[in-house]
Amino acid sequence: MMKQSEIVKSQKVNSENGATLYTAHSKKRASQRGIRNPWIEMVLQDGEVIHKQGMKFHYMTSKSLKYHNPVLQERLKNLVVVASATDNSVITCYKNHDAVSHIKHKSKRLIRN
Repeated sequence: MMKQSEIVKSQKVNSENGATLYTAHSKKRASQRGIRNPWIEMVLQDGEVIHKQGMKFHYMTSKSLKYHNPVLQERLKNLVVVASATDNSVITCYKNHDAVSHIKHKSKRLIRN
């Protein structure tokens, strides 16, 4: 669940199918990691989804990558976008060469202390 301060600092970005909500954390991490908003939108629209820990993990498969140009394929390869399962806001994004395996090995529920 997002903190109230993150909800207030969220930003809506228009896309073809509505508006995507980005948390302050996701904007900061995307900027630090050199990940652009259009790439995030492509992963959200064209990628596969794994539901774990109350979140949606979006990633691109090699099958979905083949429809993009080679330069864009390199940018989208190994990109993971984590979104909230309740309001579809983007929580964070990162690159991981073994992302699918890593996500699948996560526990079903998020354990909080």
